[in-house]
Amino acid sequence: HLSKPGKHPDGEGLYLVVSNTGSKSWLLRYQLNGKRRDMGLGSYPAASLKTARLAAADARTWILKGIDPVDHRKAEQNRQREQQQADKARTVTFKVLALDYLKQHGGTWSAGWQRDWLSMIERYTLPVIGSLPPSEIETEHVLRILQPVWGLKPKTATRLRAQIESVLDAAKALKYRAGDNPARWRGHLDNLLSRADKKRATQHRHMPALEWRDLPVFMLSLAGLKGRDPAALRLLFLTAARSHMVRFATWSEFDLKSAVWHLPAERMKTRQEFTIPLSVQALELLQSLPRIEGSQYLFPGQGRT
Repeated sequence: HLSKPGKHPDGEGLYLVVSNTGSKSWLLRYQLNGKRRDMGLGSYPAASLKTARLAAADARTWILKGIDPVDHRKAEQNRQREQQQADKARTVTFKVLALDYLKQHGGTWSAGWQRDWLSMIERYTLPVIGSLPPSEIETEHVLRILQPVWGLKPKTATRLRAQIESVLDAAKALKYRAGDNPARWRGHLDNLLSRADKKRATQHRHMPALEWRDLPVFMLSLAGLKGRDPAALRLLFLTAARSHMVRFATWSEFDLKSAVWHLPAERMKTRQEFTIPLSVQALELLQSLPRIEGSQYLFPGQGRT
């Protein structure tokens, strides 16, 4: 029931501290190795007199052993936090982390890139390590994923390895795993995958290209063909656009009077709007295209409206 501000002794270094605002707390003052220290034992009335006395007695036990009770308490708190983190790490699976990685980073990707990223994870990775906590994923798991596609689809395998490495790097940053990343390439997987397959996986193979001198003749031959596909290919050449930009182009994106093609941010991988100027030939092509009733697309596919 004390209300006077100050430290009120209970005995053997235990004090009830009353602040100027009237709040009360318990304090143990002790000396160890020639140094005086104060140790808080909780606020009153949450910590009763009995509780404070028991805590003080426990602290004195450590002092008699030459152990600072403040340092001991901090070490115990750290151990409990590490144990909680370890328990949580065992409940978080690679699948959960992969989906969270896509959620955190996919906002800057195009819809197509997000679909491809998730499709590769679901097809190749989740059947092997999807249910494992990241701390249990080892090199043998990564090899089990990569080896079936390493020689057959080197580009896919390279992207897949990078995906696994990114998710496990994120897991380490979140303290769900420790140590080296089992999906890292340099100094690790480059020593485990065969030389021939490694060479194929790190080289880009290009399709044969059309000689630029042959392009005018090719464009004339396309103009002589009827149908959706030749027209789409001509528009791709005339605008230097990517295939998906042409395949999913809608009439609302084109301003034929201003001779520009406006691509909205959601259609771009960079998530930034993009404008393409239209040449005379491109305008003539667009003006000649028939508009399909009930479809917003220039080149509607089967089953797409």
